Amino acid sequence: MSGSRYEQQDAAAIHATPRFAVIVVADGVSSSPDAGACAQVAARSACDHLAVFPAHRRDPAPFLHSTADAVTQDLRAAVTAGRVHERSQSTLAAAVVFRGFCWALSLGDSRVALVRDGQPIESTTRHSAASAHAGGLGPRSTSPALTRWASPAGDGGGVTVQCWRLVPGDAVLVTSDGVDDVLPPWRAAQVIATAHRDECDPADMVLAEIDAVGGAVDNATIAVLSIPTERSR
Repeated sequence: MSGSRYEQQDAAAIHATPRFAVIVVADGVSSSPDAGACAQVAARSACDHLAVFPAHRRDPAPFLHSTADAVTQDLRAAVTAGRVHERSQSTLAAAVVFRGFCWALSLGDSRVALVRDGQPIESTTRHSAASAHAGGLGPRSTSPALTRWASPAGDGGGVTVQCWRLVPGDAVLVTSDGVDDVLPPWRAAQVIATAHRDECDPADMVLAEIDAVGGAVDNATIAVLSIPTERSR
């Protein structure tokens, strides 16, 4: 994590075994109260929910799409406990990696991307008014305003889910929007390829590159899951 905001509004959670992994990054919406606390609850809730994915692998779609409902339920419990404001909001991005596939979940403008041979070949799409127009799904707009989010009210819509086939040597990135604001996906992919070649930590190198080009104004959080090559298994 990096960034110059006075409050850390990003959160991350990871569940990993030798054959299965879940990575979640949440980014609190700064215009809402208790944004950082909301992100922490959302990240942990989504990770706990997705940690039982192997039991649902035969019919994964309903289970994956229920992630938003699980997060909403835990956020409502946090409101009742006085830990989160009822109007708090957070974005969410998650990657579930199992048996040669990656399921990418997106809710807001945090991102999941797949990097292969130094190039981003798959990515989730930001849920914003501007991206909705670019995709032919909404009126003309240049607004960065979110069109989906996680909240105790459950009014931010559902997650989008994509499924990508993995090959040895791939890398899966899960990032908050603070990364994209400074480092476009193609450049992050190049940095990760260099990190793999030099046997360095790819997330550390991406954050170092962000600092080198001027640093992040928003909090920037990145988690990288590297798919081992046959040689490194």
